[in-house]
Amino acid sequence: MTPEWAALVDHVSARQLAARRGGSRLWYRGQSDGWPLRSRLHRHFKDVIDAASQADETEPEELLRVLRETEKSLFLDHLSRAWPIIPPHQVERWGFLFWMQHHGIPTRLLDWSESFACALFFALRYETPKAGCCLFILDPQALNADTVGRDGMVFVSDAFQATTLDLSPYHPLHPTLEHVRPVAVVPPLATPRMSAQRAGFVITGHDFTPLEQQVTSRAVLEKLPLPETLWQDARAFLDLADFGHYAAYPDPEGLLGEFRETEAWQLGEAREMGRAAAPPPTGSETL
Repeated sequence: MTPEWAALVDHVSARQLAARRGGSRLWYRGQSDGWPLRSRLHRHFKDVIDAASQADETEPEELLRVLRETEKSLFLDHLSRAWPIIPPHQVERWGFLFWMQHHGIPTRLLDWSESFACALFFALRYETPKAGCCLFILDPQALNADTVGRDGMVFVSDAFQATTLDLSPYHPLHPTLEHVRPVAVVPPLATPRMSAQRAGFVITGHDFTPLEQQVTSRAVLEKLPLPETLWQDARAFLDLADFGHYAAYPDPEGLLGEFRETEAWQLGEAREMGRAAAPPPTGSETL
């Protein structure tokens, strides 16, 4: 274990302990270092606008209006087409939105996890020497105090009314266009993936400004780069915690991912054994 990795783990542990003593619980997110903290919907919409070279020509209010129309269309279109495969307990306004997010459909949700290991797993999925990867630490209660004036968590469900904050303006089907700021919400962990990943979400506002630029306090949101020198230690940590594909995705897809990961490891070990067993070069090859 390198001193740099030990220092990172100590820092995260100290922050987590301080948060728990304060009655809060930290959330974590792992991703490519080159990504801003924007929702998948914002990234998708911005890519389309940039590709059409219209970003500088469109008024902010018009961008917001089209974003909301895009969000509403995606919601209704997928609700209609996916109806036969949606679990019955998720055929609801909020439940289906979380279902969309966990199946890669663009929404204004940002995934977070209460598990440091889970976030580290996702960070290492994007490890490339060129882009790198990183972790974010979020204090969700502090975020809500900063953005919506609510010092606490917001539970969101179709079965129960949220008594702490009216979330209806955040939903794609809300009839009027309202400017809202990011809010951290706790959903019902209605799917095996959400439960395994100990999911939490930030419903981003309509602003295209990345979350890390909207929240400037490191006590609320902190970025931890994961340079290539720490990847070996990070993988060893996940091996020790036994957190792999099947832990994150407790379904056939995750089981297949874990098999492929094991298969790649076995092939790597076999190649090392083959190189070790190969006879040393002789004659002129030694010069």
